[in-house]
Amino acid sequence: MTSLFALTPQGLLIQLKVIPKASRECWGKVLGERIQLKISAPPVEGQANQACVRFLSQSFKCPKSEIKLLRGERSREKTFLLSRFDPDRLRAWKEKHIL
Repeated sequence: MTSLFALTPQGLLIQLKVIPKASRECWGKVLGERIQLKISAPPVEGQANQACVRFLSQSFKCPKSEIKLLRGERSREKTFLLSRFDPDRLRAWKEKHIL
């Protein structure tokens, strides 16, 4: 995959570089093919993964049940799938975050 985001028939794929135990939860900078996501949860017993799902749900205004971790359960580099994703939401998010 060569971009941060990829719209597929299954939904939106997003490539993340997760920074756990951050002082606040926010988007970081773009690092090659991934975008940083800073979360306050520690990387223990899936807490960081749950925090990522929660943050993605809030950012893209979609239910947590439509977000699935595809790759990187125990890694900082993660790939998430947001199923039934509306491309207009991605455009609005990009405009807000100037990507």
